Amino acid sequence: MENVTDKIKKLLALSHSDNENEAAQALAAAIRIARQHDIDLEKLKGIEFMEEIDRDNVFVRSRFEAWETSLFCELADYFGCRVLIETRYVNRKHANETFIVFGTERDRQTVDHLATYLRRCLLQLWKKNKSAVLMRMRFLSPHTTEYAVRRDYLRGATASVLRKAKEIFDRDPEASSGNALMVKKGYAVDRYIQENIKPRETHDRTGAMCASALFGAADGKDIDIRRPLDEQPAPDVARIG
Repeated sequence: MENVTDKIKKLLALSHSDNENEAAQALAAAIRIARQHDIDLEKLKGIEFMEEIDRDNVFVRSRFEAWETSLFCELADYFGCRVLIETRYVNRKHANETFIVFGTERDRQTVDHLATYLRRCLLQLWKKNKSAVLMRMRFLSPHTTEYAVRRDYLRGATASVLRKAKEIFDRDPEASSGNALMVKKGYAVDRYIQENIKPRETHDRTGAMCASALFGAADGKDIDIRRPLDEQPAPDVARIG
């Protein structure tokens, strides 16, 4: 156990490196090893995080599609937040699902602002290209339903948007003090959730993309990630580059 503790301490020391990528990787490795051995990192010092963590309901509807869940959860991760889904039954047949974002107030506002904007853009993208995509799919897979095409198209477009957001975030070492801070915030939120609630976290873990998803991925590249953070009132423009 002493060797494990020493290794974690070295990784935590490396997490203060001026090289942002190196710092983030070292911190992520320290967190992973500490979890494997049930070690409290905060007792080792080097990962203190003093900002207040809270929760906020940001979005309620009858149910969420997989691409929506993926969009909110992944964007939350980029800003050191976590998204949980809470189901509340209205009656035996109907239930409402609430996305709850955990993190600091400023981070939660950024996630809500960006994810809501991008969700609207993705729905507009499908509406714009629906006829063309359905026509192409009739030749490729004539028995595919419109529902399935829409589902896969939006999944592909969402994956493209998230990939672009991650590229922007990763290549800007000054975005919200860098990726190491995001990893640190994420760890602090994980601890808060463990101590306060039983989480049910959902991610879209679907496999290889079909044709309509590939069409969506190609079209999704045209969605502007920076625009929502240039609009007013934009929470902290510099947070994603």
